[in-house]
Amino acid sequence: MAKRVLKTRLCDMLGIEYPILNAGMGKSPGIIGAAGVNLTAAVSNAGGLGVLGATNLEPDELRTKIKEVRKLTNKPFGVDTIAPAPKSLVPTGDTSEGIADKIAKDYPEQVALIGKLRKEFGIPTPDREEETNAFQPSLTQAQLDVILQEKVGIVAFGLGASKELIDQCHHAGAKVICLVGNAKNAVRQAEIGADIIIAQGYEGGGHTGRVGSLVLLPLVVDAVKPLPVLAAGGIADGRGLLAALAFGAVGVWVGTRFEATKESDNTDGQRQNILGMTEEDTIVTRVWSGKTCRGIRHPFAEAWEKSGLPYLKMPLQSLLWWGTMKKIEETGREDLMRTSCGQAVGLIKEIKSAKQVVDDMVEEAVTILKKKFPSELKIA
Repeated sequence: MAKRVLKTRLCDMLGIEYPILNAGMGKSPGIIGAAGVNLTAAVSNAGGLGVLGATNLEPDELRTKIKEVRKLTNKPFGVDTIAPAPKSLVPTGDTSEGIADKIAKDYPEQVALIGKLRKEFGIPTPDREEETNAFQPSLTQAQLDVILQEKVGIVAFGLGASKELIDQCHHAGAKVICLVGNAKNAVRQAEIGADIIIAQGYEGGGHTGRVGSLVLLPLVVDAVKPLPVLAAGGIADGRGLLAALAFGAVGVWVGTRFEATKESDNTDGQRQNILGMTEEDTIVTRVWSGKTCRGIRHPFAEAWEKSGLPYLKMPLQSLLWWGTMKKIEETGREDLMRTSCGQAVGLIKEIKSAKQVVDDMVEEAVTILKKKFPSELKIA
């Protein structure tokens, strides 16, 4: 079969063959982070743009992973991270109290609930020394320094970015992709210099907004025109790709479908679990980070929701769980690890290679485009 051609202006902009990017699904304690070295390289080699998930990676680890991707592909790829929260929200080492101590002092009820869950599920108590630099502005800056030093040409920010960060990327010759969940934030990111906007609908996995893709996508396309827009949320096959293009997007940002690929960093058990899911097996909760986040149902999230306790602002809610989720990962409790999937999980019936996913999406989209309208559809 001759190789299919499906190009948009995004392809020329990023130097890729097909307008398909994997979401930069990064690692956090208790989340393996599907978008590792192998998936990133495989998507780029398949003609899309692989995007390495860098969330919470220390600079040296990130540099190593970037170099490993380059050993596996000579094609363009990007790196995705989360920009820092406002400094006022993050306890720092400038005081005598560490992050864990300050959270324990200020939020005793929430800490007590997590302690109760650890005991109930047999999770070891984290060491007092279990501190982290995650979500500190200094870590994000150190990550960006590595990304730009290694001359990665595309940088994605999963919750948007500041003008300062965008300007640094542009000064180094890198293009910036920013994810949003509403038209207002799309305009804000466009005005401060983002090169590409991702419009992620409510269906999407991970951090997601409150507006469905069918409404959000045309709103964002119109709001930031002529800036290119990627569609995210609910896209797992060629039909979703074609629909996104019909709404005016120039490509797609796909997460959940790539979770269930041979190259994802997910475990075999997580991949098989995805195959058994329906579109109703995910929930949106603020339990994990303080922001709305969609993932597969989890007993800890259900217990929190039942308790009625308020959520902390991001990133404090994430830091609240940090040591516990790290112990879950360290002790191999795969049954308690988190998987950030979207509603498109119900469309996934087979574990494929990343190349198969890209090829099948393109093949299906092109085939639909070339088909004649059904005879019962009358057009003039």
